[in-house]
Amino acid sequence: MSSELELRLQRSIALFKQKNYADALTEYTELIQTVNEIPIPQIKKLRVSLYNLLETPVFGPVVHPRIGTLLDGRAATLEKLGQYDLALQSATKITTLEPLSCKGYIRVGKILQLLERKEEAYKVYQKGLYLIKRAQKRYGIAVPESLYGLLKENYKHLNSQLLKRFRGNNNNSDSAIIKAQQLSTAGLQRKFDQLVPLKRSASSGSGFDLKRSHHSSNVVLDPFEYLPFELLDFIFSLLPMAHVLRCRTVSRRWCTLIDNLPHLFEFKCRSSISLQQFQAGVQFQRRITRLTKYGKIKSMSLKLDTKDTKILDYALESFAFKLESLLVQNSRWNLLLILNRITKESKKLFFVNLESLLLTIGLPLKCLAFLAAIAPQLKQLTIVSTDNNYNVKSLNLNPIIGNADPNNKFKALEAAKLIFLPRENLPPLKDQQTLQCLGHNLHSFTLVCQHWDNPSGPWFMDWLGSNSNLKQLYLEGNGIAISTLFETLSRSSIVLDSFVAREGVPSSDNSLGNLSPQVQFPFLFNVRYLDFYGILATFRFQERLLQILSSTQGYVETLNLGKLGLCFEGYLPDTRSGLGLRDILRLCPNLKHLFLNELLLDNHSLLLFNKAFHSLGRSHLQTLDLSFCTSITGTGLIRLFDETNNFRLTIDKLILDGVLVDPATLGYLVRSGYIAKIQNDPIARRWDVFGIRSLIRHKT
Repeated sequence: MSSELELRLQRSIALFKQKNYADALTEYTELIQTVNEIPIPQIKKLRVSLYNLLETPVFGPVVHPRIGTLLDGRAATLEKLGQYDLALQSATKITTLEPLSCKGYIRVGKILQLLERKEEAYKVYQKGLYLIKRAQKRYGIAVPESLYGLLKENYKHLNSQLLKRFRGNNNNSDSAIIKAQQLSTAGLQRKFDQLVPLKRSASSGSGFDLKRSHHSSNVVLDPFEYLPFELLDFIFSLLPMAHVLRCRTVSRRWCTLIDNLPHLFEFKCRSSISLQQFQAGVQFQRRITRLTKYGKIKSMSLKLDTKDTKILDYALESFAFKLESLLVQNSRWNLLLILNRITKESKKLFFVNLESLLLTIGLPLKCLAFLAAIAPQLKQLTIVSTDNNYNVKSLNLNPIIGNADPNNKFKALEAAKLIFLPRENLPPLKDQQTLQCLGHNLHSFTLVCQHWDNPSGPWFMDWLGSNSNLKQLYLEGNGIAISTLFETLSRSSIVLDSFVAREGVPSSDNSLGNLSPQVQFPFLFNVRYLDFYGILATFRFQERLLQILSSTQGYVETLNLGKLGLCFEGYLPDTRSGLGLRDILRLCPNLKHLFLNELLLDNHSLLLFNKAFHSLGRSHLQTLDLSFCTSITGTGLIRLFDETNNFRLTIDKLILDGVLVDPATLGYLVRSGYIAKIQNDPIARRWDVFGIRSLIRHKT
């Protein structure tokens, strides 16, 4: 086996050197799949007998010694083919399976730089050097000097590039400090004193009286020296403004760096606020923001609970031309009202810089054509509708909205979420222009509970298939036929990373099991997140499901098969042809999160699960959801984690909501180290109609 593996590896390298990248990619992929199917006990023997290594690595999981070389070769081949995203996935997997391998960090850093993500590449180099240096000190591990030297050289070179760019962006820091000193008098100074209540020293005048403790001789570490800029931005964004302003007074350097944090000075207001308070807050925020590198408020969050639109009017008049991100959350407003405020007095305001828009409001969505015209640079759009009291005819009351060209499209939109939370069943909409406004360049699309007339018709399927860049697709409760959806995606050029299909099928004629055997699933070749919760499972579904999992090439990390209405192997004494967990684990060797909630499972099924894990001799499972599998008892759980053949199954989290299990049994599983955390709420209620991990919760 090993000699054959080495020969095929040499053949792959030769194909790569001959620039036959397509055949090299096929060879590397097959070799990786072959290595992943080798049981853990056999891998341990190979490590000792053939490669003169320890059975278990000092750091990281037990893997085949050649897996890093194979993944690196596959990443290099994909890089040559220009498929940088897939190359990055393969390279990242090296750093997970072999944390002390220099080649993984070098490859990931190189690809990230090709994608113009230099900050992320810098973090990867930094992480690799830290882990390797720590392992060398603690365990005396030897690493190839050439690769280790190359990793350090790449880190230093990228570090110097980022420093030059940072200094270039901050060459006006002195002027910012002068502005701060000029604005620190009169009213602004009094506001500072209220927000930063520090005692002033009589001897130092403007200095602060910082009493030194008996620990003053201890070394003080400056977080700006050791923490990444993005992490500091996140930390300071969580602090109250009073604490932020206090930190600005530590030193000139801190003042300059804090003023240049991009997401720090975002304007947010509480839900109950008067217009006068809102105006005062905006004026104060403007003064503070003038000190920063950006000089203006770029992001605004309005989470209000009032029918009064005066605050909205003031915000739109003040910031429409400047905002890059806008969040409006008010169930008493609807999109028609907001757009009417925008077009007040027949003046059309353009959000020329707006890139992100989140609205938690009411319908209608027909106004999207007008929204596409006024926000040409919008990249992310989320509309969560919480009301159904609207009149579509009222759209024509506003001449600008009523005369909006229905052919308007978002030109830069990359992510769209349209979520409708209906209070009652509504007649289906016959407007088919809504989705056309979203354009054809989406990378992520979420559609939940939107009731159109004939949602499985060509108008929707043709538009969906035209989004060739789509990577994440979430569909739930729209009445879309699963069979039609799969046929459409199989004919398109879409390759998904995440696919959620929680669509209720009206009849068995449209179920996934009745797909033609000739239908293939190329859109799932690289999928990592797969969710089929609640779709109709006929007697042919098992065969089609295994075919789908086989198409994913083993990349699936999260799989949800909840509420499918199918039997797993061994549920009943006379059930011999049920779906087997061993087949799922074999086809998904990298599976980390498995959801089997609301299925026909009992104690005998868990015993067969145990045998499936032990037969493969390996498991990367981190989360297992068995919620509402009411036939399961504590005895079945003990059987699931029973140790045989020197294999011990351990998981990070077990979810058992709606299942009555003795707390003593659960405590034993945790104390024995089989499970790190158990979530068990015996009286939990199911989320009816929609998924248990759904975006929408049943109202009862």
